[in-house]
Amino acid sequence: DWQQLTLIQQMVRAFFVPTTIVACPTVRDVDGLALSSRNDRLAPPERLRAPILHRVLTSAPSAEAAADDLRQSGFAVDYVEDRDGRRLGAVRLGNVRLIDNVAID
Repeated sequence: DWQQLTLIQQMVRAFFVPTTIVACPTVRDVDGLALSSRNDRLAPPERLRAPILHRVLTSAPSAEAAADDLRQSGFAVDYVEDRDGRRLGAVRLGNVRLIDNVAID
């Protein structure tokens, strides 16, 4: 996830660790959901709704609008923020916390 990548990159720089961090794109299912072992904990109806997170993050005109859309879609929203050219989101669907991020203009 982008937040973890950023944290690790900053730690490597701060502690002068002679390491190269290689970032790679998020791997997604065909429906847009970021692949994660936590997806296995989603009940079948929740798994069908989970891709809404990615669709809303990519299509909403603002972080506030995305949070509202997600709430209206039945997600418990922990946060949606625009930061450093990315839209970050964390939601709960059932007992599972889903996180995602997308590039924004």
